[in-house]
Amino acid sequence: MSQPEFARFCKKARQYKGWSQHYFAESAGISTATLRRIEKEGSCSRRTVYAVAEALEANQTELLKIKERP
Repeated sequence: MSQPEFARFCKKARQYKGWSQHYFAESAGISTATLRRIEKEGSCSRRTVYAVAEALEANQTELLKIKERP
């Protein structure tokens, strides 16, 4: 997966859980603007990937692999 696929994954996971962007961002400890950027572009730091993974109760290493694939 690439950054665009990571973006789609994050958005679909949030929607599946029924979370608003605000709630997801707050749960991950990131700003809503950062989450919007993630869902639009898939770009963020490794630290943010780990925060998103923790909020989703997902495997951090697997999410990082998704984001960093060419």
